[in-house]
Amino acid sequence: VLLTFLIMVFWSFFEQAGSSLTLFAEKNVNLTFLNAAQTQSINPFYIMALAIPFSYMWTLLDKKKLNPPTPVKSAMGLAQLGLGFFIFAYSARYMDASGKVPFIFLALGYLLLTTGELFMSPIGLSKVTELSPAKIVAFMLGVYYLSSSFAHYIAGAIAKLTTKTSSTDGSGIMDKWVHFVTGFKPEEASNAVENVQSLMTYTGVFAQIALVSLGVAVLALLLSPLIKKLMHGIH
Repeated sequence: VLLTFLIMVFWSFFEQAGSSLTLFAEKNVNLTFLNAAQTQSINPFYIMALAIPFSYMWTLLDKKKLNPPTPVKSAMGLAQLGLGFFIFAYSARYMDASGKVPFIFLALGYLLLTTGELFMSPIGLSKVTELSPAKIVAFMLGVYYLSSSFAHYIAGAIAKLTTKTSSTDGSGIMDKWVHFVTGFKPEEASNAVENVQSLMTYTGVFAQIALVSLGVAVLALLLSPLIKKLMHGIH
């Protein structure tokens, strides 16, 4: 159940790639040789480039008995996801006069999302099957797929947040975090031009996703000894 929760959190944020990240690319990224829709090919490109090296890395680590246990891999995947969104948010500090940021930030952010996916994605079905009692394997697989659908629902709700301009007074902890990462203050939105407003909104949400992802990653790492114990020797 704990692993399913971590996977659900991961996909809730990762699936911004198909919605808010694409719109962010369209409105606020200097796309030199791609259009916004084509930025969807960045993740598959990284997957094809990195899948074999990652597979070799896991095999090598396993032979040397250094392969991280599943809970640690989950934490590392979430941490990389958080760092990817941190890069998306931090790009706001490098915007030009038209409210657009360099493409390199999109490319680097997607790279970290992809490496996080390569840590997290193989865990799902295999561990649910291994860890579930034989009599309820089918039921637990159903729970896993239900959590996946719920993650996509949450992803849609998060994407909606990028359509709303912040109306806070900037005094909250999350507002201070967003200001620390992006350099924007909520009160600046009313005086900003349209492109800068959208940049403030997107990067503000991305900064919050980064903080939550990193927080859950730290929590998962702290709980990893307990989760490992509950796994009864399954790596």
